[in-house]
Amino acid sequence: MKIRFTFFIVILVSMIAMSQSRNTVDSKAWSKVKMDDRTRITDNPEYKGYVAAPQVPTYHRMKGIEAVVYPNFRPFPTTNSTQSEMSVDINPLNSNIIFCSANATNNPVTTIYGTGVYYTTNAGTTWAGADNPPFGTNSGDPAVSIGTNGNFFVGFIDGGANDGGQGVAVSTNNGGNWGRYVVAPKPASTADLLDKNHLVVDKKVGSPFENRVYAAWTAFVTGSPNENDIEVRYSTNNGQNWSASINISGALNAGSHNQGINLQTGPNGEVYAAWAVYDQWAAGQYGEDAIAFNVSTDGGVTWGVPKKAYTAANFGIRGNLTSKASIRVASFPSMAVDRSGGPNNGHIYITWPQRGVTPAGSDPDIVIMKSSDGGATWSTPKRVNDDPLNNAKDQYYPWMTVDQTTGHVYVAFYDSRNTTNDSAGVFLARSIDGANSFENIQVSDRNFKPKTISGLATGYQGDYIGIAAHSNTVYPYWMEDRTGLYQGWMTKVTFGPIIEHPALSNTENMTGPYPVGAKITSSLPLNPNKVLLYWGRNTGGAVTDSVIMTSAGVDSFTANIPGNGSPATYYYYLYAEDNTGGYSTYPAGAPSNKFMFTANTDSVLPVITHTPIGNQFREVWPATVNSNVTDNIGVDSVKVEYKLKSNGQMRSFILNSLGSGNYSGVFNIDTSLIAVGDTLFYKIKAVDAGSLHNTAYLPASGFFSFVFINDNILPVVTHTPLRNQPEIRWPAVVRATASDNMGIDYVKVEYDIRNGALVGNFNLNNVGGDQYQGTFNVDTSQIAVGDTVKYRLVVKDLSNAGNVVYHPATGSHSFSIINTLGLVLILNDDNVVEERMSSPKGNTFPVPENALGASATLIENTLTAAGYVVDNVPFLSADTNSFAGYDVIALAAGPKTTTIFESLPIRNAVTMFTLMGGKTFVEGGEVGWIYRYSSATSDKDPFFRRNVLHDSSWVSDISSGILRKRLPNHQLFNEPHSIPDSLAFNITTIGGRDAMRIIPNKAGIFKLGGWYPTYPDTASIIAFSPSNDPAEIRNLTYHFSISNMTNQDAAKKLIENGFALLTSSGGYIPVELLSFAASASNNNVILSWETATELNNSGFEVERKQGSESFSKIGFVRGAGTSLLSTGYSFTDTNLEPGTYTYRLRQLDFDGSYKILPEVNVDISLPYEYALDQNYPNPFNPNTVIKYAVPQAGMVNIAVYNSLGEKVATIVNQIHEPGNFTVELNAVKLGSGVYFYRMESGSFVSVKKMIVLK
Repeated sequence: MKIRFTFFIVILVSMIAMSQSRNTVDSKAWSKVKMDDRTRITDNPEYKGYVAAPQVPTYHRMKGIEAVVYPNFRPFPTTNSTQSEMSVDINPLNSNIIFCSANATNNPVTTIYGTGVYYTTNAGTTWAGADNPPFGTNSGDPAVSIGTNGNFFVGFIDGGANDGGQGVAVSTNNGGNWGRYVVAPKPASTADLLDKNHLVVDKKVGSPFENRVYAAWTAFVTGSPNENDIEVRYSTNNGQNWSASINISGALNAGSHNQGINLQTGPNGEVYAAWAVYDQWAAGQYGEDAIAFNVSTDGGVTWGVPKKAYTAANFGIRGNLTSKASIRVASFPSMAVDRSGGPNNGHIYITWPQRGVTPAGSDPDIVIMKSSDGGATWSTPKRVNDDPLNNAKDQYYPWMTVDQTTGHVYVAFYDSRNTTNDSAGVFLARSIDGANSFENIQVSDRNFKPKTISGLATGYQGDYIGIAAHSNTVYPYWMEDRTGLYQGWMTKVTFGPIIEHPALSNTENMTGPYPVGAKITSSLPLNPNKVLLYWGRNTGGAVTDSVIMTSAGVDSFTANIPGNGSPATYYYYLYAEDNTGGYSTYPAGAPSNKFMFTANTDSVLPVITHTPIGNQFREVWPATVNSNVTDNIGVDSVKVEYKLKSNGQMRSFILNSLGSGNYSGVFNIDTSLIAVGDTLFYKIKAVDAGSLHNTAYLPASGFFSFVFINDNILPVVTHTPLRNQPEIRWPAVVRATASDNMGIDYVKVEYDIRNGALVGNFNLNNVGGDQYQGTFNVDTSQIAVGDTVKYRLVVKDLSNAGNVVYHPATGSHSFSIINTLGLVLILNDDNVVEERMSSPKGNTFPVPENALGASATLIENTLTAAGYVVDNVPFLSADTNSFAGYDVIALAAGPKTTTIFESLPIRNAVTMFTLMGGKTFVEGGEVGWIYRYSSATSDKDPFFRRNVLHDSSWVSDISSGILRKRLPNHQLFNEPHSIPDSLAFNITTIGGRDAMRIIPNKAGIFKLGGWYPTYPDTASIIAFSPSNDPAEIRNLTYHFSISNMTNQDAAKKLIENGFALLTSSGGYIPVELLSFAASASNNNVILSWETATELNNSGFEVERKQGSESFSKIGFVRGAGTSLLSTGYSFTDTNLEPGTYTYRLRQLDFDGSYKILPEVNVDISLPYEYALDQNYPNPFNPNTVIKYAVPQAGMVNIAVYNSLGEKVATIVNQIHEPGNFTVELNAVKLGSGVYFYRMESGSFVSVKKMIVLK
């Protein structure tokens, strides 16, 4: 039995004894959040009186500082989803950017989304994201991290084709777009799993492995040499590719297993790993027995010998907390490392919950240990929670972090000290002395009663929480159900006054003074004598002087550092104290950390880094030059100087600043001037902003160079040859994939019918990515049964050479036109006698008398006699590459009762076949239970069930009921044969018939057949139409063994009618729209929409009308082509006049066909009153934005004044019509200081203050 502690859906049958014990502690299988109808809460009176806590901050006096706990909030609040198992990180170089993730489901729970993602770029003012991840569903267990390059990473147990393996999603633009990659492939057996994962990025600036990504997990893989051990991989290219797995725990020889990995990185590129060890499991002691540790100093390439950093038999709390509705808990460790550069730099901290072993008491406590020598030795554990020992109050699920700006240690955890022990709140522990001592405060503004999340496995409420910190601001992130629904909650906790200040840069002004401005906010009044600027000159880092900062308005303070007319190095920091003694310093960690600048005539050259450009193809010219340039005084300009050929004319172009020292530009020589074989020579020139205009070149002498070369790389094409084609299905569709380094010019088919009697060609259209598709351009009148069609694919790239490949490379493919009603592939899964008589339900049954594969044989014989071409193969022998050549794929299980259709890759291929328009027929008396209510598998494959079976839940076996027609006039029961009602079966065991419910509120699902006399509201036959038309059916499922129908003549007719229904129906809709919404923002309208799937989608024309006008096109948004993942889109319509507008989308296919999608309405309203908003950002340098509103036409003037009342700029002076407006102010010509901006229009006058800090 495997040791799993993850996020997977399992539905348990409450009436069966074996399933009732699955979540006891002696089972190691805590795997992938389990769905269990027995845990559903239908009406919980505990939440009827829910009232939000007061939305005001609370204040706590701590050691010489004030802690402010802001009101709790949900980053992504919903009323129809659950969120659990929280992970959060903060951008190491921009504390405004926070990224969170959680295990997410819908509510009531029927669907697992996986790792929802939520993010903010303005320090929590606004949040965005999705419960259903934009990179596709997965099996959860999120671990998030942000690199110094700003990339978001979230690791998870993979889903889909790699279900049970490890995956990662990456965003390079703060959540705007995502890429998804495989970290580690799934184990071969579906019973195995890579579980309890963690992921981290090396985010130390200057680390030799900066932005390297590390991922680890426990390998629960039977027979693997790494079974029950920790495996680690790393990526050097932002998660796209990964190293081989390394076993870092095997040498411990754990008595049972290693689990709960936590990774962190050190200040010099070290990688640390900590996890829990289980030695006494077989003896019935399920608590953790050791905390293990290992380290790599070469970027994860090699690892040391693992050691047990802490050992005490059964110290852990793994099991269930009976005081809290038996939620499951464990003592997996959380680790953090000090990389702040302060006095505790390099210290490693590990925390976990402990019980019954000193220093913990008889109830669970939080303990911590540390190492100051890279993990060689460890301190004795200390208690983190500071409530009385042995007080019958629980503390559990800690997570920790280090504020890398201060070195302070923070631990968040659940705590019952302030409520009855059946409830809990969330506490924060803070240490400013390297974890030698802690102070605790409650940060949740309500307590709650922990319990199983309604609809999920007994005991599951999430297995960990999160915390992030930066610049004395801490963000604990946890799950609770104060509103009656488990969701992620967060709070912001700040310590001391908040100081904002842009650091002074180097200068050539040696006389001074050097103005220092700051914005200082505090919830308590500041002590005006304790707002100080500390500074020193030429002191080697010491500060020797101080000056009281002067108030320059609300929250604004200024002071000057004097110059002395000579070259000097200055050091300084800011200090602010409130009237109770609470204080803060800036930069955080001062006086150990300080700002520094130099005043001197600059002679330091700029520093240029650049990766030389390789040889180039003319076809993709011009090339881009990227470089990083820094300078101690500032950069004035960066350019590229170059020449074509060694004796060519010198040319140049400017590299534009991208921020953070990055520059980029494109060569400005036309392709027509370049020939293959030419050599281009170039160098980068950078000039600084100093008075001497110091100039640097890269290379320092000579040039970089590259050569223009021919492209001789051939396109790559794949294609599954067409099999014989039915005349009634003509014209045939050809599909292929084609790719090339230069891009594809065209993909076409050349054909020859009847040995030259008819020849021609047609192009395949790109339907997304490297997928191409097209249809023979030959009319049905031009072909006949018996004709032979020969064809080949011709693919040409976009290179000047025009590289061409053929498929096949020589000769041609061929097929014949045949007289058949359709091509059918039967996948027979009724092959083993034993699989008919045993069941995961815990029973054995008499073997049905019909032969093995009887249903598949009956379907084959019936369809062959009716005029279909039929292939019948064992399910597990299916060639998924051949699926596209069939009209219908039939899955037959007959009376089989155990594992059914037990191959995820084959099920995925069947599902993708039908989502691309193919038809499916599914038959079997136990299919419904296996895929929706089996205690062994639960929601075994939601992707397959939701898109092929279309059922939502299993209700009961039918042992004696008869099949009744629910829609007796439907084609299924009348064409081409009339089907009698009240059909009986000769089987009474569980494999004969299932009563199923359809997916609720999903358009296009039809209950064609039911059961009588029991469960008359359930379905025996389920059909699905993407177009919601009962005559246009794509999927048909018979929830019974058709070979066990008593009237076999009726069975044959029901088979033939079913396939006649499928083959006469349309297969797909081009785009399945999930939502379309419009919202007004000032004079703009923001349209957003989401698709579930797309097929051949060229894109969307956005159309608008006002009042009785006709719709007109206002824009186009490119589609995803063909996609099985949900895709989000947006479009902004700007500068609209007030009024009511109607919008709609015209979805266009690649073939030019289109579909009009539903309309939405939105109102653009005029402002009711004048308004002048506070500028943002503020303070700023050099740009800020000002918004204002004008309710009636008139002259508007907005001017800027300095602190002396002198007008220094006019930014608006014109007549405005009514509306909302935005103007940007560039203060590049203004010095640092306090300014006022004044708006005047008619009798309205308003003045606001702003601060320029340079």
